[in-house]
Order: sequence, then C-alpha cells, then structure tokens
Amino acid sequence: MDYNDIDFEAISENKGISSGQWLKALRVLCGYEQSELAALIGVKQAAISKWENNSSKPEAQYIEPLANALLQDIPVILSMFDWKMGSLIPNKQF
Repeated sequence: MDYNDIDFEAISENKGISSGQWLKALRVLCGYEQSELAALIGVKQAAISKWENNSSKPEAQYIEPLANALLQDIPVILSMFDWKMGSLIPNKQF
C-alpha cells in the first residue's frame, strides 16, 4: 500500500475505518514501511502487521513510542485502539 491507495475521504469522515486502517494510513503518511516502524518502536514487523490487520492491539509499553513515531498525541493512539485513557486496559464488556 502506498499514499495513493489510502481513502483519505473515508478516514476524514470516519466511515467505518478500523484501528488497523488508521494505523496503516498514519504509517504511510509518515513514510514508513512496516519494518521501519517496527524498528523505531522496538517490535517485530509481524506485530505491526497484526495491528494493521486488527488481529491484536499494541501492548501498553508501545503506545508512547508509537505515538512519537507517528507524530501523534498519546490520546489519539489510545482512542484509535479503543483503549481507556489512564488505565491502559483495552475496553471490554464485562
């Protein structure tokens, strides 16, 4: 995927965009390959792939490095992955 493959209109209007699609869009806008972003934040490329495919979410220790690498505020990254601010526990139905 490259810059031309991203549906920015859908993203800007938040039309059913998943957290993985948001992450991929931000990564591409910052000019990173998955492997480059992974190296910056200290994970394997497979982790980035899983996050972008909505197979898993980043663990708490990667939120700040991810925000820094993608030039975003921490609350943006937390909300993107539906994490509760302050608790760093994924939102769950109990």
